[in-house]
Amino acid sequence: MNTDKLIKTVAVIGIGHKGTVLIRLIATKGFDVVIYDVNETLLRRSIELIKNDLRKAVQQRIFSHEEITKTLERIKTKTHLPDTGNCDIIIETVPDDIKIKKDILKHLDINAKNSSLLVTTTSLYTVSSVASYAKNTERIVGLRFPHSIDNARCVEVTPTLQTKEVMVAKAFTFVQSLGKIPILTNDSPTSIAESANLAWYREALYIAEEGVATFEQIDRLVTMNLAIPQGPFQQMDIRGLDQIHHALTTHYQQRFYNPRFVPSSLLQQMVDLGLHGTKTGRGFFTYPREAR
Repeated sequence: MNTDKLIKTVAVIGIGHKGTVLIRLIATKGFDVVIYDVNETLLRRSIELIKNDLRKAVQQRIFSHEEITKTLERIKTKTHLPDTGNCDIIIETVPDDIKIKKDILKHLDINAKNSSLLVTTTSLYTVSSVASYAKNTERIVGLRFPHSIDNARCVEVTPTLQTKEVMVAKAFTFVQSLGKIPILTNDSPTSIAESANLAWYREALYIAEEGVATFEQIDRLVTMNLAIPQGPFQQMDIRGLDQIHHALTTHYQQRFYNPRFVPSSLLQQMVDLGLHGTKTGRGFFTYPREAR
């Protein structure tokens, strides 16, 4: 339950996969949630995805029908960005495109009430760079959720050099209210969790490119010996090879083109050919239509 009187309403800007999962999580924890997108069709689709997830939770006896009804009643949709300005926390979850994120933070800073905490979820850029167009950078903080938000136990809380301590404390309280452990990190390109993921993907790609083992062999060795559900190649297919390539390339650029972080040429070729993983039916592996 939400016991923090200072945080009652949370806005989420952006309703892709990360945004939709986050909306559901926040609403189930007792917060009122305002979700924003200019496209009403996308808003309806996000609500339907949330309803489907909640129905599964009822079937699994995680929530009751009454709890699900109350959760959905807490979610309101908006198509005008200024309508999110009275929320206590405003979280942008738009794609990791630096220009889009900068512009969103700038407009949120203009429209939000003075006490609002503004949050970026970037995992590929410094929080400072995303916040650079805003005037009131003292109220901006990064909450760097791992790709799998539901399974995540920890969230990186990343302030800028100018973020006020009261805003960092507010971010900590919020993360704890979501049932996660907040971990304070310094501002740097790429979140710690994503840096580790990218290193894993990059090394697996190098091994395959050198002909040491096939994609399937690498995944089998990793899953069976490390007791994890997915190997690097299956995980990349699920996340989308175009997204992984973007992340690896951005990481390389953010690290001043250090040769240590050179992206895979094999991955570049696959993306150029439209082999993006499960969403296109073929990546490192081939997927039947029903598995997409």
